[in-house]
Amino acid sequence: MVESVAGTTWAGTDSDGDHYEYTFEPDGTLSYTSPTGTYRNGTWKQSGSTISFETNGRYAEYDGEISGKSIRGVARNTAGHTWTWEATKGK
Repeated sequence: MVESVAGTTWAGTDSDGDHYEYTFEPDGTLSYTSPTGTYRNGTWKQSGSTISFETNGRYAEYDGEISGKSIRGVARNTAGHTWTWEATKGK
C-alpha cells in the first residue's frame, strides 16, 4: 500500500535539466517552485501508486508512479513539448 502524498514535498530535476519542488497540499492544491518562480496554481490527485497533477491552468500535465520515496513519470505541455521527470520525498 502506498501512502498518500498529501502534506508532503518532493524535489527533483527533469530531463531538460530544470529543478522543481512540488508540495502536495492536503486540499488537492499543488504548490511548486520552478526555474521561473514559486506558484500555487496547480492541482493533484492520487490513486494508489499513480499520481497526476497539472500546473498553471493545465499548461503542463504530469503523470507519475510512486515507489517508496521517489516518483518517476512523464509530462507534456500545451506547446507540444514532452519530457520525463523524477522527484524524491523531502519533508
